[in-house]
Amino acid sequence: QELLPERQVVDIICKLASALEHSHKQGIVHRDIKPSNIMIDSRNDPIVMDFGLALQLESGDDRLTQTGTLLGTPAYMSPEQVRAEWDEVGPASDIYSLGVVLYELLAGEVPFEGAVGLVMALVLTQEPQNPSRMRPDLDRRLEAICLKMMAKEIEDRYQSMDDVITALT
Repeated sequence: QELLPERQVVDIICKLASALEHSHKQGIVHRDIKPSNIMIDSRNDPIVMDFGLALQLESGDDRLTQTGTLLGTPAYMSPEQVRAEWDEVGPASDIYSLGVVLYELLAGEVPFEGAVGLVMALVLTQEPQNPSRMRPDLDRRLEAICLKMMAKEIEDRYQSMDDVITALT
């Protein structure tokens, strides 16, 4: 498939990060960021769709998260989502998932593929291949931002979508 130019990828991710920062400031975490929940409008602007799994942080409303229920799409799920540690799932989980979207836009594939159980195990135990393996001319700074967004540990990721935007700009 044809990969988008880096500048266009950065523009898309910054717009998505800005929308998600706005929702995070309202206390809403999306929890299901993936390409099928991102639409492109007539001005070529990305729009985040389907807040069906969104969690209102303040209300502590986790009727959606009965113990053991799988929420999200494994390829885009953060390690804390895979482990069903719902008290840990917050803005950093959306940062992780947006990092996977960025990875896919840069590399043309998701970092981990296969059966659901395998993907979940890989999210928990393996570091993704560098996107530059599939795109040798990739700007290494952009690659580093992508990999930091997808860090296994919450504290190793960017602390807000605003931090992601600052890094990308």
